[in-house]
Parts: sequence; structure tokens; C-alpha cells
Amino acid sequence: MADPAVVDASLVLSRLRGSALPELLALVVDDLLDRPVAGLLDPEFVADQVMAALETAGSGARTEEWLREQLATLRERVPEGTLGDRAPAEVMDPLREALGRPVVWDRELAGRLVDHEAVRSVMSEVLLHALEAYARKLTALGRDNPVSQTARNLGIGKGSLGGGLGRLKTLGEGLARGITAEIEAQTEGRVQSFVDQAMSAVMQQVADHLCDPKYAALYGRYRVHLVDTLLSTELSVLAAELDKMDPDSLVATGAGVARSLSRREGFREEVAQAVAGVLEQAGPQSLRGFLAEAGVDEARWRQGIEEQILVRGRELIEEPPFQEWLARLLAGPDPA
Repeated sequence: MADPAVVDASLVLSRLRGSALPELLALVVDDLLDRPVAGLLDPEFVADQVMAALETAGSGARTEEWLREQLATLRERVPEGTLGDRAPAEVMDPLREALGRPVVWDRELAGRLVDHEAVRSVMSEVLLHALEAYARKLTALGRDNPVSQTARNLGIGKGSLGGGLGRLKTLGEGLARGITAEIEAQTEGRVQSFVDQAMSAVMQQVADHLCDPKYAALYGRYRVHLVDTLLSTELSVLAAELDKMDPDSLVATGAGVARSLSRREGFREEVAQAVAGVLEQAGPQSLRGFLAEAGVDEARWRQGIEEQILVRGRELIEEPPFQEWLARLLAGPDPA
């Protein structure tokens, strides 16, 4: 006679291999979606996990060495294509919309942000080259003056008119050379001085332009342009640019920041309070409602979640430890 426990376990496994497991996962996901957001996370638990992660990240040289190894591996395996090939529309479309909004920034803050040596250097170079080019054009105008040009066109200096009009030509050319020399004398060495004196006013004008409501939509489109440019750039190019920032040194910096935060008095409580504040703002709203407000397609989201869990679930039920546990579960009352 067959062992009832074995028969029952085989029946359950057969049902799980069929439609039972997907149905169970759907029930779990539905329960998750219907729960209030505030009940899904415990602020104290989240704070503990953050502290544990920070302590691990900043614990010692081995962690930094491991991170450097992972970075090196990633840098060697840069995939083909662009960042946009892997950026989901569900994320990028709202991001573009947010970045493209015609925001008018605080004028005093914008002034402090742009008033830096790097910005001053760029603007100074642009102004200097523009003024020098203008001065060269004025000098060229002095050489190609109307008097000498007209004389050449009329053939002055030849024939019977050569005497008087020839002297007029000579006088005009001398006057033009004098004007040209004066322009060169006045501009030489003074353009740079003018630019230096004008830079403060230029920085103010830049800040004014950035904060002018008239240009808010223009700068919104520019921010979207920056994102789209990055998304359309080959990953190999972006990786090469990141390499220039010396990622190894960033690992050491990140580990130092992690150590500092993990040792700062009261930081754990700040994390817990921040999480509690976010959950409090959500109120009694369910996760389903929260996702709907955020514009997330629930059907697509849950399909992806269920498919991932189902793959692992089907692997789990075929493993001996699970089947042994199921047999013990169905064998009868627990002797204890």
C-alpha cells in the first residue's frame, strides 16, 4: 500500500507544477497591492538596514578592494548600444516631463552658482576673442578705405589725371594708415583690461538670463536635450568619460562617507524619522493607489513581478529540500 504522505506530496507537487503556483503568487501580489503603504515598511527596520549597509561599506580595505574589483569587471564588460536602449519608457517619459517644466529659479542662488572661476574663464575667453575679431575687422576696413578703392577703380595715377588725383589718393591712403595705426594702438593691450572689468556685469547678466521667466521654457527644453543626448550616446563613450573621473578614487571617497555617516551620532534616528515621515504622508493609501497616482501601469508592473517570482518558485519546488519539507508537512501532526 502506498504511503499516504508520499501520495499527498506528489499530488500537491503536481498541482503546484500546474496552475496552483501562479494562482498563489497572484494572491500574494494582490494582498501586497491592497495593503496600506504605511504598513509595508517599518521605519526602525529600515534604519537598521541602512546602518548595517553603511558599516559594511566603510568597514575596511577588503570592502574597498571588492568594490574596485567589481568596477573593473563592469568596465571590461561594457555592453553595446546606448543608455536609451536600456532605459524604460515608464521612467524616462516622466523624467523628461519633470525636467522640461518651465521652472524659474531663485535669482540669488543662480547668481552664486554661476559666479565661479570656471564660468568666468569661459565667458572671458568668449568675450576676448569676439572683441579681438571685431578689432581686426576695423583694422581691415582702414586698409581697404573708400578713397584708395575708388582711386584704383578709376585708374587714378595714369594719364592726364595722374597729377592732382594721384596726390589725393596718396593723401587718402596716408589717412587710412593713420586711422589703422591708431585703432591698433588703442586696442592693443586694452581688450583684456576691458573684458576683466566687464566680467562682473557679465556674470550678473548670465544669472538674470537663467532666471528670466521669458526663457524658462527654453531652459526646460535644454535640460531635456541633455538627457536625450546622454541616452543616445554609446555606452562605450560614456564608460570612457567615467574612467576619466578615476572611479577607484571615488570608491575610497564613498567608503569614507559611509564611515562618517555610520559613526555620526543620531544618524540612525534621522533615517527612521525620514522614513516615518514619508509613510505618514502616504496615510491610509494602498500600494495600488500609490502606484496609480505615480502613473505606473499596474498590469505591466505586476506581470513582471509575477514572472520573476514564478521562475524562482518553479525552481524551488523541484529542489530536494522543498520536497522533503512538503513530505514532512503532509505526514501528519507535528509530534512536538
